[in-house]
Amino acid sequence: MRLKRVEIEGYRSIGQKVSIFVERDVTVLIGANDHGKTNILSAIEHLNPEKLFEADTDLNWDRESEKDKFPCLTFHLQLEESEREAIAELSVSEKVASSVPDEAHAHATEDPSQTAAQHEIPTPEVSHLPSDSIESRPASETQHALMQAHEIPEELTVQCKGIEAARQYIAGNVPSSLLEEFAKQNLPRVEIIRPQETIPD
Repeated sequence: MRLKRVEIEGYRSIGQKVSIFVERDVTVLIGANDHGKTNILSAIEHLNPEKLFEADTDLNWDRESEKDKFPCLTFHLQLEESEREAIAELSVSEKVASSVPDEAHAHATEDPSQTAAQHEIPTPEVSHLPSDSIESRPASETQHALMQAHEIPEELTVQCKGIEAARQYIAGNVPSSLLEEFAKQNLPRVEIIRPQETIPD
């Protein structure tokens, strides 16, 4: 997974949206002192999940009344084929895991003395199923559908929005829970090596 582009808005000295394209090998920032180069690097560092916004320093002064929307950082990452396959495998694992407890619970609570009687009860028609059956529930309340690698987009978007740094993981119709689980293990790590004015012995 490779960072391709980051959009920065309402972060420190960067008021209006700025898009920074990251090359595969080397990307060079050139500019005069105090024109935002360090702020761009600090913004990219927020790709790390533990790097949160600080209200006193990270919110652009012109966005003081919009703390729920800014700072807003949007990271665009390239997903390789093997990574899309890994997300598809997660959808299989999650579906299997979510179905096992229900089956185990059904066997554990079954009363052997009533088993024969239960087998004699005819299966109800579909029209007689209760209104809260799985078929009638919203998609968000049912198990995630199995996914194929070719159904998963080649780009994963990670957005940090608002001073609370609420995170969203977006890739087409892939459930955000799957993307978040995948990102925990595979998100690129950003490290800033700051210059040292003095080096101890």
